[in-house]
Amino acid sequence: MKFLRPLFAALALSFAFHAGAQTAESLRFSIDAYDKLLASLPPDAEDAAIGDMLVKTAKVRELRDQLQQALDSLNRSGRPKLAGAFDFTTFGGAWPNGVVPYAYETTGTNAMPAAQQVLFERAIREWQKVSSLNFVPRTTQADYIRVRFSGNADDAPMNSFIGRTGGAQNLNVAGWGNMIDCAHELGHALGMTHEQCRPDRDSFVTLFPQNMSVNPTNNVNYAIVPTTISRTDYDYDSLMHYPRGTFARTNGLITMLANSPNEHWSDGKGPQEIGQKTHLSAGDRMAMAAQYGSPLSIRGRIVDAGGNPLAWVSVTLENPGAVYRGPNPVSTDNSGNYVFEGIPRNTGSYTVRPAQLGATFTVASRTVTMTTSDQNGIDFTQTDAAPPSVTITTPIISGIYKSLPTASGTASDNAGVREVRVALARTSDQVWWNWTSGTWGTTTFDWNTNMKVATGTANWSVNLPAFADGGYQIHVQSVDNSDNASTWRLRHFFMDPTPPTVAITHPVSGGAVHEFASLRGTAGDGNGTGIADDRIYFTLYNDGDFWTGFEWKSNTSAQDPEVLLWADVVGSSWSYTQVPHGPDARTGLYAVSSFARDGATNTSLPNPGVSSITFHVDRDEPTAAIASPANGSTITNLPSGSWFSGTASDSVGIDHVVLYIRRESDGLYWNGSGWAPLAVPASIINSSYSNGNWQNSSTLPVPGVSLNNGSYSFIAIAVDRAGNQRQTDSLVSVDYHPIYTWTAGSFSDADPHNNNHGWNNPANWNPYGVPTTEAKAVIPSGSPNAGGLGTLSLYGLELGNASLSADGIQIASGGTFTWTAGGLHVGQTHIPPGA
Repeated sequence: MKFLRPLFAALALSFAFHAGAQTAESLRFSIDAYDKLLASLPPDAEDAAIGDMLVKTAKVRELRDQLQQALDSLNRSGRPKLAGAFDFTTFGGAWPNGVVPYAYETTGTNAMPAAQQVLFERAIREWQKVSSLNFVPRTTQADYIRVRFSGNADDAPMNSFIGRTGGAQNLNVAGWGNMIDCAHELGHALGMTHEQCRPDRDSFVTLFPQNMSVNPTNNVNYAIVPTTISRTDYDYDSLMHYPRGTFARTNGLITMLANSPNEHWSDGKGPQEIGQKTHLSAGDRMAMAAQYGSPLSIRGRIVDAGGNPLAWVSVTLENPGAVYRGPNPVSTDNSGNYVFEGIPRNTGSYTVRPAQLGATFTVASRTVTMTTSDQNGIDFTQTDAAPPSVTITTPIISGIYKSLPTASGTASDNAGVREVRVALARTSDQVWWNWTSGTWGTTTFDWNTNMKVATGTANWSVNLPAFADGGYQIHVQSVDNSDNASTWRLRHFFMDPTPPTVAITHPVSGGAVHEFASLRGTAGDGNGTGIADDRIYFTLYNDGDFWTGFEWKSNTSAQDPEVLLWADVVGSSWSYTQVPHGPDARTGLYAVSSFARDGATNTSLPNPGVSSITFHVDRDEPTAAIASPANGSTITNLPSGSWFSGTASDSVGIDHVVLYIRRESDGLYWNGSGWAPLAVPASIINSSYSNGNWQNSSTLPVPGVSLNNGSYSFIAIAVDRAGNQRQTDSLVSVDYHPIYTWTAGSFSDADPHNNNHGWNNPANWNPYGVPTTEAKAVIPSGSPNAGGLGTLSLYGLELGNASLSADGIQIASGGTFTWTAGGLHVGQTHIPPGA
């Protein structure tokens, strides 16, 4: 038959402890409700529904008769007589030893969907957490709960028989029901009735029959069930209690209120309210535990090898079958504790097994047998499979150091650290440090020589070698007392014990400049960390004042931050152009002192003449004079030595003197081998300067050979160290006539092939050569022959006891002619008067 679905979504359930007195009115109401229910049933109906409680029709009649007997007793003695024993005599019995076989309908329209099965299993777990109930899938058991699906309709019934009725007893689950609805029906199947049906209910609630529906199958839900077992105080919070307006004639009417002083349980204001549909109440839990006993638990603690608690270790309860439905696996808490709760009594053996990634335990698992007591102290100890930890304190990550005498750090392990290992590598070539020989070794790591055990463990340190500039790596590993080793930790660091260098290249140290336009120089740090901020710093000083970059500042020192100037380093060069200019551009002595810092905070060392210099700014011309040949003088002889000389001077010093000789007849310049148009540097005659005196140091023209008679300008240009220059000229005449004496030397020299009396044979003259037009020929004796050479042009001719043959003779104007003896055999002669 189809049973009526309750008109509310949640039904409160509980057992009660104390029987209370019933009024005659309440007994008559209950008898009337049972009578109307029985009258509404077909004559052959075997089952009836008291709300969601399924009852055999014969049992309903028994309940009605028991209430009638109670009413009769009340009328006779003033006290009702109701049964208070927990014997399940009216509805059904308790489940022996808490073992409840059950089966899901698997065929037909009542087959349980998977979703509803999940809800029902969760409901089982709710009761199993508070009592020793062992729900087992039915195999061949005669008495069991048959869980059926009643459909998804709004009026689909959700109900159950009370207690164990024998055979297959239905428990219907509707599609609209949730987990707590399933728990409610399970409460019935385990023997619980509705709380408001307790025999003592009139002491706790007041009914309003006039507000109730006239439907007999509704009102019977308020009828007293005289055999209800009272195991706890009346429980307004019970899952088995009805709400205050259940089965009202119209919405809003109250059918039941809590008696004073518990009115708040039915005032509709919450959060406490009869008829809750969210949880098992404390009374529900106590009542079920009182009936079937408390469930058992398995507890334990998991620690590491050092006895420290281990959190988040997974613990699995194996072989629980369908007996245990709690969380599985569970995890240990921060104290290392775990627990499996809600295990039915006398359910046999279980295996407890911990698991943690990468870990093992001294005992892999433990077997426990659940009888009637909790199993506590199921503890496990982790074997020491975890590696120790190690940290590097010094050097810091990518640290830069001028010196690093030691490296240090920490290490820890739950079982203790045995040692800390250290290795060093050079970044540039990946060569390992040999701790034995104290040298850099090879790129192949050797445990015997390239690894060193540090001093200390929890706090370790190791002395390091002296480092050159460059990058390095420290590798550190810790090993615990169980031979577990940490991974190698790597730390890069940079050593820079060498200070940077800085140099000023312009102006040069001790030099001078005509205009001070910029400071320039170089800076570098070799293989070090580089110039910090790519800047060098310097001060610029002149005549008691420091330059700020904008003006001269008096009465201060080089420590004044305002006078500390800087320049950017690009590559390895730097320059500074914001030097004094305009009215601030002073002459005189300047001093510059520079320095640089590198990434390791090394400061460049003072280096006079390189990083600190002095120089002059000089705009005055030097003085210069030509001492030889003097201006207006005449060269009549053959000068010897460096005869082009003079003086020059300047306050900042003479850098060099430039010399020229210009032939006035054609404007050509002497170039060291002949006369040519002006060309620099070919026309420059080299000079040397010392202590205010200068003189030529390269070849000069020779009078009578390359310096013919005539006018010449001797030019000297003195250049001081600032580039200022002064030119001075000396206009000189050359009137030089060399004397050639005939010796007929060709007959007496070592060359027998040139023996002759030829005029043009240089071996016949002293000095060796042939008389030029500016020369005077002296022939004391002999027979020179100039025939075929044309007219001889000479400045002078002195003929002694000799014989001269020539085509002709021409004596220059102003020249001389002397003929004392001998013969003159010539074609023509041109001898000026007075010669």
